[in-house]
Amino acid sequence: MYRLIKSVSKSLALAGCALAASFLPAGASMDIKEITTPSGLTVWFLPDQSAPLVSVSFAFKGGSIYDPAGKEGLAFLLEGLLTEGAGDLDSQAYSAAINDIGMRLSFSSGRDYFTGRFTTLTDFQDRAAELFNATLTQPRFDQEAIARNISQVKTRLQIDAKDPQWIAIRQMRELLYADHPYARRQRGTDTSLDAITRDDLLAFVGDRFAKDTLVIGASGDISEADLGPYIDRLFADIADTASLKSFEKATLNNPGKMEVRDWPTPQTFIMASQEGLSRDHPDYLIAYVVNHILGGSTLSTRLNKELREKRGWTYGASSFFSLGDLAPLIQIAFSTQNEHAGDALALTKEIWGDIAQHGISEQELQKAKDYIIGNYALQRTSIRQTARYLQGLQIAGLDRSYPNVRSELIGAISKEDIQRVAKQWFAPERLRIVAVGQPQGLDDTLEAAKAAE
Repeated sequence: MYRLIKSVSKSLALAGCALAASFLPAGASMDIKEITTPSGLTVWFLPDQSAPLVSVSFAFKGGSIYDPAGKEGLAFLLEGLLTEGAGDLDSQAYSAAINDIGMRLSFSSGRDYFTGRFTTLTDFQDRAAELFNATLTQPRFDQEAIARNISQVKTRLQIDAKDPQWIAIRQMRELLYADHPYARRQRGTDTSLDAITRDDLLAFVGDRFAKDTLVIGASGDISEADLGPYIDRLFADIADTASLKSFEKATLNNPGKMEVRDWPTPQTFIMASQEGLSRDHPDYLIAYVVNHILGGSTLSTRLNKELREKRGWTYGASSFFSLGDLAPLIQIAFSTQNEHAGDALALTKEIWGDIAQHGISEQELQKAKDYIIGNYALQRTSIRQTARYLQGLQIAGLDRSYPNVRSELIGAISKEDIQRVAKQWFAPERLRIVAVGQPQGLDDTLEAAKAAE
């Protein structure tokens, strides 16, 4: 009981400190430091003494597309298994050690990267470093933990198999990517999960956890002089060079094609995808503003005004960027009653091409700019978020000065820029569409899509 109370109190203290961390107003300058550790690692660092925390966010090149053929789901499985014991600590002892010092450690696998987030109270940063390094270099991968985690993933797959959204995502990837690794199932299948062995997990750690692909962002109450050696302690003894195959950029297939998956549900989930811009494209920010106006993160977008407010066809429609290294996308997603599916999709495609044809007003552009600039600060309202943000800047290939010039860059975007980029990138005729449900009114759209092939 004492251990439980102590661990809960430390976890609450950690959470409270994270929420108490100050954040920079939208117009404030960020003095991001680039630190080279004694061993040669590069870290982007933003000091923050608002709470007694140190947070590190990191990424290794080596996501799910690097899983061996027939063993899809390896990276996803590793997310949970890495915190199931390390060194001489089994799962239960490891969990107790983490909780005793209020340390946070989590992992996540994407298609391109395997990422992690680590946060510790400064009073316990030495012990936290020992546990963190053991996690990366001495994972136990006990057979009981492997079997249990595989069973959990299989249960999740069973849930996903009945979820129209996951069905649509899987079918969309197959439609877009065909035989490219991006089409593979990140969570695997029952068969591929059963084929994964402890040796596969150890090979993953040895091959993909390497210094040459490591990207690190850090923030917190630690000096620049102390941070370098501390980072070296965290990542000591991992490989110098990753053993990874290279992949070609993905060429998107089936422009204009639509597929309908019959599914017994009163609503149809519709997903649409087309070619997008990479984060380093010179027109990326302009396209970001176009997307915000069409279907971004608010309920006042054009898609939501027409589909949700005026007609009540959906609870919400959104469009968003999916920034895969090998195939960036612009995507749309919404659910609607089966009887409205045809009309909702037709209207969505009309809205998608409207800015290219008719442009936007100065008022609409300024409203979008104000929101995008003002909302940006919310990405770094805690020390943990700041560390992750600094990692993300590096993966995106942006300069350390970017946060300080972003508002100016957005402010300089004109109506003419918006229409030019909309004409080039937001093309309803190129949308690949997947509908899962029992949609009505899609027959004409489906025939037109077939004729376009």
